[in-house]
Amino acid sequence: SQDKRLEMLWRHTVTVAKSAEFIATWLNASISPEDAYMAGLFHDCAIPVLIKKFQIADTYFGGGSPAGELIRREEAACGTNHALVGGIMAKSWGMTREISQSIKYHHVTSLKEIDDDACHSMWFIVRVADFVAERVFWGGGLDNYEYLFNKLDTSSGYLNSMQIDQYTLEKIGVSGQMLNELINDMNDFITLDDADL
Repeated sequence: SQDKRLEMLWRHTVTVAKSAEFIATWLNASISPEDAYMAGLFHDCAIPVLIKKFQIADTYFGGGSPAGELIRREEAACGTNHALVGGIMAKSWGMTREISQSIKYHHVTSLKEIDDDACHSMWFIVRVADFVAERVFWGGGLDNYEYLFNKLDTSSGYLNSMQIDQYTLEKIGVSGQMLNELINDMNDFITLDDADL
């Protein structure tokens, strides 16, 4: 039902927001945890707009699919995508450039594709938070999650799953080992308990 789908979207969104806040705190970055939470909370803000305007709910709720495939399906159906529209919406609401740009680019997989240096750290936070939340909701929960993160010692298996390149990690100043530690700490932090949402 429509209500069930919107509840799933809301749970995903809140998980991204809480995860982004956690990551900003964990990294001790120049990004405030509150701003990271806001970016995570609004990263998919355009999805309900596109669903309502174009009647494309099945694009989002037909099961987990790679982000690139989702963007291609959106662009075929709507002529745009939720990340681009969300970035415009966030800017029009007066959110900071860091937040609006991180929303706009949250499905981009490399900093080589982002000209705006000011949003790099926020983008990374939202990207990692979204990846983790996708695994929680569309990947079958935390049990299925384990197999993704046990490959972190070599980094390449995880980074390939996440679609973040080594250039990006170096530019952000995060090593594969740091990413491993972050994800392990997030494993302990994330919960699917409704009371937390």
